[in-house]
Amino acid sequence: MAAACDKCFSCNYMLLEPKDVGFFDLFHILFSNNLERRRFVDSSEETEDDFQRRWLIFLSIVVQKLLQFMAKPVAAIGWGIEMCLNLVSSNQNLVGLLLNLLRGNVIIPDKSSRTFLSLIGNLDKRVELDESIKPGDGKYNAALSMMASKISYENTFYIQTVVQDHWKMEFLGSYDFWNDKAFGEYMEKKMIEYKIRYFRFVYGNDMVPRLPYDDKALMFKHFGTCLYYNRNYEVQVVPEEPNKNYFSPTGTIPMIMNAFGELARSFTIPNKLGPNYNEGPLFKLFRLIGLLLPGAPAHCPQDYVNATRLGSSHVFLPRTNSMKPESI
Repeated sequence: MAAACDKCFSCNYMLLEPKDVGFFDLFHILFSNNLERRRFVDSSEETEDDFQRRWLIFLSIVVQKLLQFMAKPVAAIGWGIEMCLNLVSSNQNLVGLLLNLLRGNVIIPDKSSRTFLSLIGNLDKRVELDESIKPGDGKYNAALSMMASKISYENTFYIQTVVQDHWKMEFLGSYDFWNDKAFGEYMEKKMIEYKIRYFRFVYGNDMVPRLPYDDKALMFKHFGTCLYYNRNYEVQVVPEEPNKNYFSPTGTIPMIMNAFGELARSFTIPNKLGPNYNEGPLFKLFRLIGLLLPGAPAHCPQDYVNATRLGSSHVFLPRTNSMKPESI
């Protein structure tokens, strides 16, 4: 909330508070450059003459209001989906659930148990590290980081079980990282201390790395070495990801065609690469949704785990002048 912020992070800021927005206030922002009179805008500038910027403020408020309106129903739906999935797995399978239901012996899943899985965990149930990628391998850190990112959606006991029993590593703790500023400063310090290179991974038509746009009006810029993986998990070092504008009409048909290719691949990849790359029925269903909303399944950990395991390790080696990004 704007009122709770001390604004110490910048002398040039704009904070929006959608809870304080009235219907007429919302439309006034489009026709008036006076920000000081708008109770839902807390800005270092009293006026905003750029209509494009005011249009973005308008859209931001509308989207935030919609998200606030949908928050509880969506959370309830998400809870229901997770409980149903874990209800089936806790009773072995759907048949086991029906039999236990008839016997009056249904096992109710415990959300804090080490077997409870989030929706993300149900989409990709792999927990083992790739044994062919050893410490010292160029892509070991990337593969380990991606698996760690995948299980970060789960509860503490599940994470502890995976780290200790499957990865055979020491479990130091589980943190929620809600303090973004402190966490960012900590990570920056550690990256400098241990000379860690920062890579920005983008798979296929994943919509999330393309939002927000790199745009002056949005005052946003993605950074870091961009590693782009295509549908075949071939990697390129690029200045920015292809099809930068996710909502471009000219990119719609190629994205849908790519989604068809990914759906077909989900049936063939286990035969080619082994059972460790099998995609379950739930994820195949999600691939079908990707035909209507291309780029949604691409943000799931499944493809990113595959990319870090199957992609070339050369991109993680120190760069040389003779190395061409397009040739990797």
